[in-house]
Amino acid sequence: MPGLDPEFAAPEGAERGLADLFAAVGRLARRKGTGVLLTVDEVQYLRQAELGALIAAAHRAHQEDLPVVLAGAGLPSARAQAGKARTYAERMFDFRVINSLPREDSREALEDPAKRRGVPWEPEALDTIGEATRGYPYFLQEFASRAWDLGQGDAISADDARRRTRLRVRQRQRRGAPSCCSSAPSSSLWAAGTLPSTIPDTSSITSSKRRRR
Repeated sequence: MPGLDPEFAAPEGAERGLADLFAAVGRLARRKGTGVLLTVDEVQYLRQAELGALIAAAHRAHQEDLPVVLAGAGLPSARAQAGKARTYAERMFDFRVINSLPREDSREALEDPAKRRGVPWEPEALDTIGEATRGYPYFLQEFASRAWDLGQGDAISADDARRRTRLRVRQRQRRGAPSCCSSAPSSSLWAAGTLPSTIPDTSSITSSKRRRR
């Protein structure tokens, strides 16, 4: 790729190479009239050097006003880790803390993706998943995904939801673990960068997984 530092693979040149890579990809995207979104989950597990290299690469793209966005998610400690890796990270990123969702937001998070696939939720199923997860985003996603997989009909039923929650409880009991949501930590979401206005809203992108009939 034009502009990519040939020393990218060398350990001593990895940080500079990653910044070159971000810049090269961003320039290509700009020529194509599009943008690039890089997402990194579980940011807290990155080593300081790795996190610092990512932040520095995103900073390079930002300085050149390239259409590259770096978005990360992890535990709240990731914010402090980012600041330790690069002191300018606090100013560069938009940090958001995600706690348990209110009831209506939880129902919307469950209903909308399925609705776009033409699959409704039964009201009792929504209540079952909501009570089991207490609105914690990770468990909403996990429980809803499994209820979808377990379902056989045209709607996600209360039985689908109950089967999912019973399965989770049995798994926890076998491991001797406490209730899944007894002390669920908050999560941190952070992003930096700019995409051109021609990029579609990513919330409209849904899974291609098809529900079994």
